[in-house]
Amino acid sequence: MGAAGSKKAVYDTALAKLTATGPEGQIPEDSPFWTEFVQLFPTLAEISAIPTDVVRLLKQNNPSNFATLTKKLVFFMIQFQRKPSIDPKVALNCIRLLTRVMNVVLENSNDDSLAHLFWNVSAEQAHVASAPSAPSDEEESTMSPASGPSPTSVAASGVPQFGVQPLGEVMMHTLMELLFLPGFTIAQPPKPTTEELAASINKRLIWEAGVGLLTSRPSAAPMDIARTELLRLLLVCLSAVLYVPPNSVAQFRAAPDRFSAYVFSAECPHKEELFLSLLNTVLAYEPNWKIPFSTFVFSDLRGDLVAMCLKVLVVLLDYKKPGQRQPYRQLLGQMRLVEDHKLIFDGIVRLLNNPMTTAGAYLRAGAHVFPCEQEVLVLLWKLLESAPGFVGYAVEGPRVIELVPPLLFYLNKGKSETSQHGLVHLGTYILLFMSGFRYFGVALNLPCPVRIPGGPVLDGTYADHFFMVIHDVLLKFARKSIALTTTLLTILANVSPYIKSLGKVPASSLVNLFDVFAKPRFLYAVESHYQFLGYLIEVFNNMVQYQYEGNAHLVYNLLLKAKTFERLASTVVDDLPTVPTMPAAPAIIVTQAAPQAAPQAATAAGVAASAAKLIAATSAAAGAPRDGH
Repeated sequence: MGAAGSKKAVYDTALAKLTATGPEGQIPEDSPFWTEFVQLFPTLAEISAIPTDVVRLLKQNNPSNFATLTKKLVFFMIQFQRKPSIDPKVALNCIRLLTRVMNVVLENSNDDSLAHLFWNVSAEQAHVASAPSAPSDEEESTMSPASGPSPTSVAASGVPQFGVQPLGEVMMHTLMELLFLPGFTIAQPPKPTTEELAASINKRLIWEAGVGLLTSRPSAAPMDIARTELLRLLLVCLSAVLYVPPNSVAQFRAAPDRFSAYVFSAECPHKEELFLSLLNTVLAYEPNWKIPFSTFVFSDLRGDLVAMCLKVLVVLLDYKKPGQRQPYRQLLGQMRLVEDHKLIFDGIVRLLNNPMTTAGAYLRAGAHVFPCEQEVLVLLWKLLESAPGFVGYAVEGPRVIELVPPLLFYLNKGKSETSQHGLVHLGTYILLFMSGFRYFGVALNLPCPVRIPGGPVLDGTYADHFFMVIHDVLLKFARKSIALTTTLLTILANVSPYIKSLGKVPASSLVNLFDVFAKPRFLYAVESHYQFLGYLIEVFNNMVQYQYEGNAHLVYNLLLKAKTFERLASTVVDDLPTVPTMPAAPAIIVTQAAPQAAPQAATAAGVAASAAKLIAATSAAAGAPRDGH
């Protein structure tokens, strides 16, 4: 207790000196305090314990010390990059402290003093950079023949000089270099060959075997820690939009975010190596191998790294700026090898299945759950959106059915938890995309050997589980989200021509859903609710028209509800107001021609007429009386 108390007193004293106000509180740039300060924190816990309010207070009360601290942290990182013999713990402290500082910087993105600090070059810096003086011994120790944005050096006074490049650019460049520093984030590679030097991608720098690299790479816990901390800093620098108030988003999009812009610029090094390292690290992770309850005893350093890799990768792929090239999405779309597509698909399915398999495990409390399912779904969406080769392998092949159980699990899980509604929307749009392919609809007729935890207990096909889960989600969201309900009904309409035999329970549930939507209390609650009936009638028409022989359960339930259709057909709709057209759903790419479905009823009168035609056609085909008895 005494040692812990003395350490806290030392931290508090240093922070109090740093945040002191007045002229006496300004610490000179050549003071030994800065070197002592970055060596003060032995672990991440001490730095994480620094309240963000203290950093804000430093920026507010003593902006001079705030600027000096930022420049010193960047300079110490440059020193470590060019002279790795420096203690790596000091470099990690600088990275962690800079991460804390950057949160406050991005909060005050409109502050002119911060813009001047990071993106302006003073006349003194330009003069020092252009002066033809010989470097001192200390300068030679910090300069390197490696490529860099500027000749960073130390003046005789000990003040860091960043040449003619702005501090923000130097910081981002150094950050990218440290991500691939031998002995820190990667193992010491052997001397490259002539062919490797001529290649556009240095495969010796890639962290993990996988896409673009077949041979495994050595790794260790200190490397994983350093990669995680650097990626956390990079993620903060790429997240400026999170600090923008809602009423200023349009203005932010018009003005360039210079931290993010540099990562996508031609001057940024190691873009290809970063993309492949992030992707391969995510795909190689195996969350299910661990011994039950082991995570209660040991920290999962590799899991922390994979989570950070996944977040940074998603942000890089999602970045959009008008008129700016998107190199990371281009790299994603350039993958052509079937082996790469198989590797990506296996990794995605493994990560998607992890929460589902642990939810159904006997030792559920001791199972290791990878907590980034939302990021995995976003990555899958980006792959479907930007990688046509992957789409051909994943959606237009027999393995597409492997994606169905985890997606249904997320839909079923998310419908009951408000915090998980994002999973419902992501899973819905992925299913909408896949439902536009014939192979997906046909594959739903395969027997389903998997039980979805928390879902319906059925012994049938994937289609039975598919329709039941969507039915449950529709009942939950029909009154809350018209857009989501329309999307889910569109999915059912897309796959309905291919469903050969719908089970008794899903067939009854689907017709009962129509009965719920047709009740006056729901139908007249919102102007556009009648369109839900149009989608369901289209589903029934498709299944009766194209798969009549195998869907006896559906036909039987339609006849049982004949009075509902007749009541709907006799509804007077002439006096109802014209309902505006629903917003267009995301584009569906269909590569194989599907059977021509019955056109969707565009008006309330059209829905009523379609209901009458459907029940008449079904009754005639079944050879049964109109009342179904």
